[in-house]
Amino acid sequence: MVLGRLYSTLLRQSRRVAAARPLYVLTEFWLHGMRSAGGDPEWFFTTLERLRFIALWLPLQGRGPRVSCEEFLPRLPPFKPEAPDSSYINLLFEWPAPSDS
Repeated sequence: MVLGRLYSTLLRQSRRVAAARPLYVLTEFWLHGMRSAGGDPEWFFTTLERLRFIALWLPLQGRGPRVSCEEFLPRLPPFKPEAPDSSYINLLFEWPAPSDS
């Protein structure tokens, strides 16, 4: 699913998203792509946090640390038009958080 569409789906369906259990949202978190599709990356991330999702950074191998929006957004690589695929980070949003189950 295109990240811009995921943003608009979350905007329209946040109550349904909150009712599903367990739920995982895997994203290639790409600021430029989300903004180009009319989305707001900070709103997207913080909305999932408000719904009690936890965000996990996914490196190329394995599972990385838990991250928050305020610590994560500054870590994103800058957008490079000559290499647009190098400016995203894989994130897994997980709900309920492991401590909630």
